[in-house]
Amino acid sequence: MYGTRTYLSQDGESRYAWDGDDGWNAFFVQSVRPVVYGERIRPEPIAKLHL
Repeated sequence: MYGTRTYLSQDGESRYAWDGDDGWNAFFVQSVRPVVYGERIRPEPIAKLHL
């Protein structure tokens, strides 16, 4: 789930989940928090994926 994907942090930078506190927080807010709170997770459009 989080191996090569980047997540948009609060400062607007793309970060990996293992990029310190900012990366972990971005991962958590975008992937874990919606599941915990029952929110719908919207997948990123193909053009925005970082392959």
